[in-house]
Amino acid sequence: MMETKSLENNWWELRFKDKMPERRSYHTSFVYENKLYIHGGEDIMSGHLDNMWCIDLSELTEFTAGSSEYTENPEW
Repeated sequence: MMETKSLENNWWELRFKDKMPERRSYHTSFVYENKLYIHGGEDIMSGHLDNMWCIDLSELTEFTAGSSEYTENPEW
């Protein structure tokens, strides 16, 4: 019998209190060597964005699956 995983809680929103990327659409994002990179895109109010943000995903060790809050913020 094949075991199936629940589709519930298959993604989470991380909310940060400090400096973070601006909201954007049409951007590029990728993970490389356990770091998430976000580049470019557009903001509806300010237009074209030409910046890059990076966060080390290994610093999210205390993140609880299913939670939308993170207690200690890693730096972007």
